[in-house]
Amino acid sequence: MITDIDYVGEQTLVSLAEVRSRYDPNNNGSFVAKIFALGDYEEIINYVSPYATGCAGGFVAVPEVGMVVMVCSPMGTSEWYYLGTTFKEAPEPGSNANAIPDSHLKVMERADPLNFAARGEPMHYFFKGKSGAGLLISEEYTPEYFNRKVELQSAAGKRISLIDSPGIDSIVLDSGNNSRITLSNMGTPGAYWQSPSKSMGMLPPAAIRVDTTGPQLYLNRNSRTDILVKDGVDLNILNNSGGNNKWAEPEEEHYGNVNIQSKQRDVNILTRSKGVDTNGRIFIECLNTEGKGQVIEIETHGTGGDCFIRIKSTGKVEISSEEDMDIKCGKNLNIKAMQGINIEAVKGVKIKSGENMYLDGGSDIRLNEGGAGSVNPEITDSVSYYGASGVTAY
Repeated sequence: MITDIDYVGEQTLVSLAEVRSRYDPNNNGSFVAKIFALGDYEEIINYVSPYATGCAGGFVAVPEVGMVVMVCSPMGTSEWYYLGTTFKEAPEPGSNANAIPDSHLKVMERADPLNFAARGEPMHYFFKGKSGAGLLISEEYTPEYFNRKVELQSAAGKRISLIDSPGIDSIVLDSGNNSRITLSNMGTPGAYWQSPSKSMGMLPPAAIRVDTTGPQLYLNRNSRTDILVKDGVDLNILNNSGGNNKWAEPEEEHYGNVNIQSKQRDVNILTRSKGVDTNGRIFIECLNTEGKGQVIEIETHGTGGDCFIRIKSTGKVEISSEEDMDIKCGKNLNIKAMQGINIEAVKGVKIKSGENMYLDGGSDIRLNEGGAGSVNPEITDSVSYYGASGVTAY
C-alpha cells in the first residue's frame, strides 16, 4: 500500500476513500475524504460529473458522508478527483458521527429494498436523494407478473407513475393521501375491459378516473365547461353516499343530494333524440317502491304576478294518482275544452258556490236522464331505459 504522500503527482493514484465532510466554502461540490491508500490522511476531493454546461444545466449528486467512494489523483497534479460511489460499508463503522448506521441491510438494499425482490438480481434503475425522493425505472418480471414502469416520487409519497404492466397500462398521478388521477392506455383489445361495478381497481381502455377522499373542485373562471359524450354510451351523474362522512347535522340534508343551480339564468333539461322507437323522453322519478315521504315539487317564489308553471303538449296531457288529487288556487280556476268536458265519480259529486251558480247549455239542461255515460281516461305508462332499478353502473 502506498503510504508516502510524496508519491502524489509523480504517478496516477487510484484509491478507495471514505467521505468525511461535505462542507464546501467554495460552493463547487468538493468534499473531504479519508484516502485509504494514504493511511488516515484526508484530502479535498474535486467533484466530477458525467455532464456539466457551465450555466444552468448539469448533473450533480455529491456523495453522502460515510459512503465509500473511488477517487484518483492524475499524474502531474497533487489534486484528487471523484470517480464514483461504491456500495461498500465504511471500514470503520462509528468512526464518524454522520456515518451510515450499522444495519442488517446492505447499502444498496437501503437505497431500494425491493430491487432484488423479483428474481434475486437487480431489476430497478433509480436516482434518489437520501430522503427517498427521485426517479425509478422498474424492469421486473417473473412467471407470475410484470412490473414495468417509470416513477417519479417525492419523499412524502407523492407519485407520477408511467406503468406499462399488463392489466394496469396507465398513467397515475397520486398525492400519496388516497387522491389520484388515473389515465389508462388502450391495452390489449378486449383483454382488460371491466365494468366499474365489478371492479373499482381496474379501468376500461383509454379511460380517465379521478379518485379522491377529499372534495373535488372544477373551477372555470372566464369561459365555458363542457362534458361531452360524442359517440359513446351514457352520461351518468350519481350520488351513492350513505352519509358515513357527512359534514354536519341535520343528517337528512348534508349527504346524498344531487344539486343543479344557476345563479343568474336558466336551468335547461332538453332532449333531441332521434331514436327508432321514440324521439326523446324525460323522466323524473322516485324509484324506491318502499320509500316514505317521497315528493316531486315544482315551485316558483316570485311575487310580481308574472311567475308561471306551464305544462304544455302538442298531444295529450295525462295526470294519474292512486289516491286523492287536490287542486287549489288563490283566485279563479278556469277550465275550457274545445269539445266536451266529461266528469265521473264512483261516489258522490259535490259542487258548492259561495255566490250564484250558473249552468248554461243548449236548449235543454237534463238532470238524471242517463245520458252522461261512463268516463274512461286513457292513462298510459312509459318506463325509462333503466326501469325501476335506476342507474346501477357503480
